[in-house]
Amino acid sequence: MEEDTEIEYFTSFQLDRTDKKKKRSCFTQKQLAEMENYFERSHYITMEERIRLSEELDLNEAQIKIWFQNRRAKGKRMENTTKVIVKTETKNDEVVV
Repeated sequence: MEEDTEIEYFTSFQLDRTDKKKKRSCFTQKQLAEMENYFERSHYITMEERIRLSEELDLNEAQIKIWFQNRRAKGKRMENTTKVIVKTETKNDEVVV
């Protein structure tokens, strides 16, 4: 008689990810406000600004760099969503005879 056994198969990618995955960064309100202020002035941060900001906010440079990348992506998503909403509203306002 055959025994029912559950076998899980993992790809090498899945096995590699489990031990290398980093925890998500939690930023304080002060850190977020300061980075947003910089972002309003310029969507790109120079190395010098990144170093200064990392020391001031007690974050490492990589966290700040990634935050700016993610913030630019968020801005593009928001911009595209707004365009879709405007186009949809425009189509709904048109009268078809």
